[in-house]
Amino acid sequence: MNRWTKPQYEYAKNQGWNIFAIDGDQDNLKIQKIDEQNIFDSDEDALNFVKTKANLGDMFCLAALEIVHETK
Repeated sequence: MNRWTKPQYEYAKNQGWNIFAIDGDQDNLKIQKIDEQNIFDSDEDALNFVKTKANLGDMFCLAALEIVHETK
């Protein structure tokens, strides 16, 4: 399994999203918006953004999808 690195974390944070453990459960990871940044209207919007970037070849977004077991 891939690990989410500090550079990946910072990259995602700068775009308004990141990987979060739901209810603190490290086995239940999701891509969600960073609420305080008000970049995305919903977590679904953030996930769709990541999927779009992954489809364009963004390696950080591809890694994020793999970590949370999402398909692009």
